[in-house]
Amino acid sequence: MAVFTYMALDTAGRKICGHREAASKENVEQFLRKKGFEKNSVFSSKTVFSRKIYKKTKPSELAELFRQMNIVFFSGIQSENGILQLSEHIENVQIKNALAEICERLNEGYTIAEAFGMYGHVFGNQTVTVLSRVNKALTIESAFSELCDYFEQIERMKRKIKSVLIYPAVLVVVTIVVTLALTLKILPMFEDILNSMGGKIPTAANAVYKTITIVNTSFLLIAALAVVAVFFASAWIKIRKGALVFDKLKMKMPLLKEIVVKNAVSKFSRGLSVLLNAGVNFPGAVAEAAVFVENRYIESEIREAAAKIRAGESVEAAFSGLFPGLFLQMLYIGQAAGRMDKQVEKACEIYEKQANDAVDRACGVVEPLTVAFLSVIIIGIIISVMLPLISIMNSIR
Repeated sequence: MAVFTYMALDTAGRKICGHREAASKENVEQFLRKKGFEKNSVFSSKTVFSRKIYKKTKPSELAELFRQMNIVFFSGIQSENGILQLSEHIENVQIKNALAEICERLNEGYTIAEAFGMYGHVFGNQTVTVLSRVNKALTIESAFSELCDYFEQIERMKRKIKSVLIYPAVLVVVTIVVTLALTLKILPMFEDILNSMGGKIPTAANAVYKTITIVNTSFLLIAALAVVAVFFASAWIKIRKGALVFDKLKMKMPLLKEIVVKNAVSKFSRGLSVLLNAGVNFPGAVAEAAVFVENRYIESEIREAAAKIRAGESVEAAFSGLFPGLFLQMLYIGQAAGRMDKQVEKACEIYEKQANDAVDRACGVVEPLTVAFLSVIIIGIIISVMLPLISIMNSIR
């Protein structure tokens, strides 16, 4: 199916920008009419739809783009010309096509916020949210600068996690190779030796050998079942209910929980700071900043908390059980002192550092556990084979 972008007016007369994957332009127009939208403008797009923007664009690419956009608008160059020049030097096809189409929308009279609002699948809903709040308090240059900082933060965390996972991953791969070599090559040799000497391969070693032999002979079937399982699991995670369950599950895993929560607090704080500086009231800023956490479960909980705050509930009570107590205390102090924007900026710095420290601690636990677990497997296989051989050698003496 093709991708289409649109702008329409809802029943309250507000402009709604977005994108939709559909078979034809007529299908999108029909969808908008069913929603009750009026004055619908639908455009064909060369971009590719993806529920995960980082599948087609990297956070580092978005950070670099918004850094250059900040320079363009700060220098006073006409937006259409500046964006067009940027698009000519960008290698990422997804971003390149989106920017070219944004230039077309700008030439047709659409604003920056409206044009970018049609490309949440390319630049992220965070970008759409921030640009929609551009005003005298939050200039367009500041908006792009904040977005650059946000995506740089995401890129730093991704690199951190990748770097600490390399060593455990290499250990696992090496151990699997060694285990397969032992069970498929060494064990059969020992079985022949033991049989020739009147001995018998131990039950445990024999069980391991037979298991690996079955896996080896049924490899294609097992691989096919694994592919099917992964396919259905991936498809389930893509739907809203599956994403909610999966994201909630991550918050219950011992090593992941601290990383997920503190990283979410850091990103939420950054988005909240930007929106508060743009003049958005606190409950509204909380609801809109939910998209920054990139976790469906936490996002839904934040929106519920925003509704509770609107209903008159305290900040601490609304967020109770979701975020750490220190963060809630910082929000309380910021609200009481009338300096909420400064408090959440500080919270962003604190929790980004704590998230990095949590990754280091998790790595410090995973590495020795991985080494110990894999060592036990290999030593167990070796001992199960060597002990009877040694016993037979001693009896011969």
